[in-house]
Amino acid sequence: MKKVIYFDCYMGISGDMVLGACLDLGVDEEALKTELRKLHVEGVDLSVKKMLKNGFTGTDVEVLSKEDGLPVDHLHDHVHGEHGHSHEHAHRTLNEIRNLIMGSDLEDAVKETAMSIFMVIAEAEAKVHGKPIEEVGFHEVGAIDSIVDICGAAVCLHLLGVEKVYCSVVREGTGFIMCQHGQLPVPVPAVANMMPGSGIIVKQTDEVHTELVTPTGFGILKGTKAICGTMPEMMVESVGLGFGKRDVGRLNGLRAVYGTIMEEDDALPEIHYDDHDECEEVHTHVHADGTVHTHTHEGHHEHSHAHEHTHDHSHGHEHMNGHAHGHGHVHSAEHTTRVRNRLAKAIGHLERVKLMVEEDRDCAEVLIQLAAVKSALNNTGKEILKEHMSHCLIEAIEKKEFSEIEELNKAIDQFIK
Repeated sequence: MKKVIYFDCYMGISGDMVLGACLDLGVDEEALKTELRKLHVEGVDLSVKKMLKNGFTGTDVEVLSKEDGLPVDHLHDHVHGEHGHSHEHAHRTLNEIRNLIMGSDLEDAVKETAMSIFMVIAEAEAKVHGKPIEEVGFHEVGAIDSIVDICGAAVCLHLLGVEKVYCSVVREGTGFIMCQHGQLPVPVPAVANMMPGSGIIVKQTDEVHTELVTPTGFGILKGTKAICGTMPEMMVESVGLGFGKRDVGRLNGLRAVYGTIMEEDDALPEIHYDDHDECEEVHTHVHADGTVHTHTHEGHHEHSHAHEHTHDHSHGHEHMNGHAHGHGHVHSAEHTTRVRNRLAKAIGHLERVKLMVEEDRDCAEVLIQLAAVKSALNNTGKEILKEHMSHCLIEAIEKKEFSEIEELNKAIDQFIK
């Protein structure tokens, strides 16, 4: 099992929106602030507000910094000075930012994630300005608030235990924005130069005539190697909404969906079914990679049983086979329920195999595996019904209900054939 987060970038993405969405879905505010204090930067605080915008509740985050004496909506690269102020942002080189982060008391995993984000932004800035990466001077992204945004995003992912980041198609506006370099087209050059190699699809909309995607926001996606597409098959645990600062005449927010997905090497329990009577014993093992092993043999069993054991294969890989196994007589209803639960898990895997077919162009092998899974599930379903009818037959005999005995015998004969 693996924890993942999916960013729904229907109105772009920025650093403060990421923080807002993560806090809104459940990241503890005090835990985040405690971790950010490990940066040892004086005069910085987070303003976190739960609020209602456009009829939706979400979380708004501002990084308050004494560096310029202004809140994030004046400092942040998401606004680029549109308020008309002429204040100067701090200029920091990549080395200065690296020393600040690596010299902090943040967890090593957080440092690594934060530096990965800064590196992709630095590479884009270097290309824009035609300078070696170490000579690039960060402007808006080098301001303390943006450093806190990026480190804060890394902290949130760490606190959530996220192992993989996913995102939707990223929506971007059109037109021009003002920043320290003057009037720039949307997407701004730093964002545009981060797009190649990111694997992230960006879709411009002419309905919004301003910037929706900031260098910090896109850097977080590319720096965490986000996979772009529809939301992955997952067990959703929480959903959060982080608000943007711009008034675009509609809901300006970033939705984050947090949950769990199955890893490729998570094996499903083996379905092991033994009938009361002399009949076929069906063994079905559905592997997480889609491989299906099914075999049958005949044998006489005096009672139904399920068992649990683990195989340790040392053929260059490992996988777990789960068998349920509890000796003694098992009531038919309980046994049927247990097998049905296992069947439900197998059906869930069938859906994952279907998804593989949809996503994999070269799906011939997967189609073969899918057919095997369907066959195995069909056989297991028949065994469940046969078990139930056998139990009903025993009860009918005990009650001497001869008409029902005759009908059940006919039904069971069909399965034996």
